[in-house]
Amino acid sequence: MRTALAAYLRECGYEVVEAGTPEEATQALRLEMKFDLAFLDIEGDEGAGFQLAQSIRKHRPEVRVVLAAGIPRAAAEAGELCEQGPMQRRPYDHRTLERHIRRLLAR
Repeated sequence: MRTALAAYLRECGYEVVEAGTPEEATQALRLEMKFDLAFLDIEGDEGAGFQLAQSIRKHRPEVRVVLAAGIPRAAAEAGELCEQGPMQRRPYDHRTLERHIRRLLAR
């Protein structure tokens, strides 16, 4: 799912850095690269995605965060953390997600 979404967003003109785990994402965010948005799928990560979102808010507040989950309870919790817009519930449509990202980046 991650690879397909990343490929779609690249086709839409976005630069995408993929991370397969919260640890990989943390390492990528430590690089001196400019990130505008982090899309985090939090399902099944035992809270690591929530921790990563909180860390981004603290250390890289300029980075917008979009959280995704398929479990309704996780989705509700993610929505509370994600003040820049509604969180995405799986399954999500790539076009809908791209429009959401475009709106967030336009702010």
